Amino acid sequence: MRMGMPSRTGMHVERRNGGRSAAHAFNRAYKPLLDRLGLTYPQYLVMLVLWERDGVPVKDIGERLLLDSGTLTPLLKRLEVAGLVRRTRTPRTSGRS
Repeated sequence: MRMGMPSRTGMHVERRNGGRSAAHAFNRAYKPLLDRLGLTYPQYLVMLVLWERDGVPVKDIGERLLLDSGTLTPLLKRLEVAGLVRRTRTPRTSGRS
């Protein structure tokens, strides 16, 4: 067993497979349910944000889920094609008269 880097308290921190095991357990439990809904896990997370509050700007969804627009844009396009969301542009206010 390999020891990790010492922390500020002098204790050692080990990296374990616990997080990976939890992710596998989650996938085993929820993947069949998400498959029936036709959603991937990231799409499900976006839908959760939108179920809490409708009309959320893409930037806010990204900040909430720690996803960038390069990840969110194709994901949202797929949700829109599936008829689950409707994307609209916010009118931009111009400083011009």
